[in-house]
Amino acid sequence: MKGVSLEVSAKPQTTVAVAPQVVAQSELLGLDLAELDSRIEQELADNPALELEEDTPLEQPFLPRVPTFQHTEEKQAAVAENLPAPYTLQDDLWWQFRAVAPRRLHGVGQRLIAAVDDDGYLSADLFDLAAELAVAPGEIQEAIEYLQRLEPPGVAARSLQECLLLQVSRQRDEGQEVPAGAEEIIKACGGTLRADLVGQLAGKTKIKRARVEQILDYVRQNLYPFPGYSFIGPQQGAAEARGYTYPDVIIRQQGQWLKVELAVSRAHYLRLSQAYLHLERAHRELQGQQGVAQQQAGEQLQRAREFLRMLQRRGQVIKKVAEAVVEYQRQFIIHGPMYHRSLAKKQIAQLTGLHEASVCRATKGKYVMLPSGQIVGFETFFEVAVPVKRLIAQLVRNEPPQRPLSDRELARLLHERGHSLARRTVAKYRQALGIPGSAHRRRL
Repeated sequence: MKGVSLEVSAKPQTTVAVAPQVVAQSELLGLDLAELDSRIEQELADNPALELEEDTPLEQPFLPRVPTFQHTEEKQAAVAENLPAPYTLQDDLWWQFRAVAPRRLHGVGQRLIAAVDDDGYLSADLFDLAAELAVAPGEIQEAIEYLQRLEPPGVAARSLQECLLLQVSRQRDEGQEVPAGAEEIIKACGGTLRADLVGQLAGKTKIKRARVEQILDYVRQNLYPFPGYSFIGPQQGAAEARGYTYPDVIIRQQGQWLKVELAVSRAHYLRLSQAYLHLERAHRELQGQQGVAQQQAGEQLQRAREFLRMLQRRGQVIKKVAEAVVEYQRQFIIHGPMYHRSLAKKQIAQLTGLHEASVCRATKGKYVMLPSGQIVGFETFFEVAVPVKRLIAQLVRNEPPQRPLSDRELARLLHERGHSLARRTVAKYRQALGIPGSAHRRRL
């Protein structure tokens, strides 16, 4: 072939080899609490050199998937007898309660959860329980307050009124739009008759009839009289299948101090198999040659030690990142969204000395429980629009009912308060808050 020159390049080709341990460590860091629990369960099944501590006070909240059997009725009945008991609302509350409440309240909490009926209501007298458990009524009340912060909203209420008020409070804390006067109307509903309900409530509260009708419509569409009905058992074996989220990190407030804790999971109770350790010590003392069985046991122990080391490293990284985020967003956590500061993951990487990719994995898909009991995504701390969204909600809440603010007017008011946003951006934030447009609000 004329005119064609074939050359062999002598330039060295360099390739970067990533150690399998680094890949495994990165994958483990990216798991959320539910995924981590499943990963630990898999490792326990695959490696007999790992085990859970005896009397582990934590059961996995997710049931295994149950295969479909095409057998006789007798075989199906036998299989059914050996299946785990159904995962109930009470099981789920117990799982959540242990993740957020101090250990000293666990006994009280377990007794309270047993008194929660399938409707989601707490059917027990505070003073009777205090006498039964030989504790102060204040301790019972403290446990109830933790319980009422759990999912589903309104759970552990002692009356319909308290149930609805808990839901309203949760929605306000999450930045959702709640009509002004909703709590007052809910409290005034006791003792009213169905005939001319609006007129009775307007007379009791001195709120205009049109506003009362708006609040009642909000109650019918957004609140649930039986919170227990919203609980769905874990049929898919994942927290998301139930619509619930479990916090990976818990922030507790002690005076003006904020303390960061990792949520309890199976990782806290995992250890090397005591039988395997005994075999390892015995083999070392005998100083004999390794057979196939001893070599296999040694490899399993090595893998188990590496897995425990990676779990420990995962916890250290997440806690280090969380502590840096909490320190930076301290005012936001204590005082609310209006104190949210602009924060990038690159800043946390610089503060912690970690790689930015590690910060991303440590926060992606994970949740944090604030001292108020509210569970938010880790991304909330990095979202630049948090204070702006809260300000939009406040402006709409205080707008004249007869003349709702348009997106252009909202943009102007935001600009006056130091937030220069385009009208389209304001509309996007308003929609994200679930606030309808001005024309729809006017009709309401």
